Amino acid sequence: MHYSLDGDVLEYGESRGVSNYMSGPAARVQVDEGEMLVVHIWLTLRSGIW
Repeated sequence: MHYSLDGDVLEYGESRGVSNYMSGPAARVQVDEGEMLVVHIWLTLRSGIW
């Protein structure tokens, strides 16, 4: 992930971590307690959306 959150506690309603993005081809995310929503959008230079 571009912005490391290693061991950080994110409370409900916080915006920290919302705009994080993958800085490599793969990522690993772990939740010890609670829930997480992960949205992964695959963009390429050819798509015209980049």
